[in-house]
Amino acid sequence: MDSVSVAIARLKRLNDISLAPAVFQDVPAKFINQFRQRCVAESTRILPIARVLLTQGVNVREVVIRLKIGKTTLYDALRESDREPQQS
Repeated sequence: MDSVSVAIARLKRLNDISLAPAVFQDVPAKFINQFRQRCVAESTRILPIARVLLTQGVNVREVVIRLKIGKTTLYDALRESDREPQQS
């Protein structure tokens, strides 16, 4: 159920951007699906590592350099994990 809530929240954010449908007209659906899967895998892979580095006092700039990601990606992953209910 949590993953459904997260997916709905992401879709709402994408809808808020209001991109014209023609933007992705020439992009194959297979590529879009692969990109979505990669994004999910990246956020689940980097999040634990990033949290450890941040708790060790490494600054955000250094964390994104070490993990080879953007600051926005890191902030989004942290924000999403903070919104998810903690499992008991």
